[in-house]
Amino acid sequence: LPANNALLWGARGMGKSSLVKAVHAEVLNRGKPLKIVELQREDLPSVSRLLNLLRGSEHRFLLFCDDLSFEGAELGYKALKWDPFEAADLEMDPRQRRRTIDAVAAVRDAVGPDIDLMLDVHGRLNVPTAIAMCRELEPYALRWIEEPTPPESIDALADVRAHSRVPIAAGERFYEPSRFVEALNKKAVDILQPDVSHVGGLGETKRVAHLAHAHLIPVAPHNPVGPVMNAMTLHTSVAIPNFSIFETVSMDVPWRKELVNETLVFEDGALLAPTAPGLGVELIEEACARYPYAPFDVPIFDGTINTRGVATGAQTMRNPS
Repeated sequence: LPANNALLWGARGMGKSSLVKAVHAEVLNRGKPLKIVELQREDLPSVSRLLNLLRGSEHRFLLFCDDLSFEGAELGYKALKWDPFEAADLEMDPRQRRRTIDAVAAVRDAVGPDIDLMLDVHGRLNVPTAIAMCRELEPYALRWIEEPTPPESIDALADVRAHSRVPIAAGERFYEPSRFVEALNKKAVDILQPDVSHVGGLGETKRVAHLAHAHLIPVAPHNPVGPVMNAMTLHTSVAIPNFSIFETVSMDVPWRKELVNETLVFEDGALLAPTAPGLGVELIEEACARYPYAPFDVPIFDGTINTRGVATGAQTMRNPS
């Protein structure tokens, strides 16, 4: 493969490059007493803090708040993230705004003041609506609001950050190094969120993290992914100086454990760094062949996902009955 070049590969190519590197690292290190984390940094932290993703909809959100958010806190998660912005599309009418604010208030009331809360907008608001919602949500002590505006305009993101007292996070849909440089130079983010599968792999994510570190900006890698990229993200997290918090998605297909041998050790609100050779996961190729790729629309905004924590081993993605 040629050297990583975002201009040559483009967004889709950088994702493919990340996958090839993941497989390459695993094959090279399989059967050897060598751990990727040990190649990155000597003073490794033993654990990474966890961020749990929650989902909900307007029809079941209050039940969702009382049930799953409290359950996540009981399991030991130190932070919860979800999208309460319903069907927002650039603007939100007064009813949508009230429901969003009521949902966030209900979660804060359910988990108390010691759990970090993050909101993901998925880039669906225009600038004035994003600024207004940041102001309305300020009383709930949010750790951040993520991707308040579409990722195409970093100027728009910078405008929102300049008018928001709630920290702004973004970066999962930045692919080229120049985009991260622009966001940092324009002071568009308080937390940078590169995605290891979007920027070209472990090494490239580290370079982005060091760019952010030069600006004293923390990094919280974007990580709603499967077991291989999850392992790469975890190794990257323990290898950068400005790591903030580790994200893990609390849903997956029921046959995840058939595809890989992985050991995720969840302890006191943290995920232990893998100690197995290579990435710490082993693909079971025969099982992968039984589940060929098929397009699937993850229903993020309609509330049909039944979520349970990956850390408990009860990964599911199904419609509730």
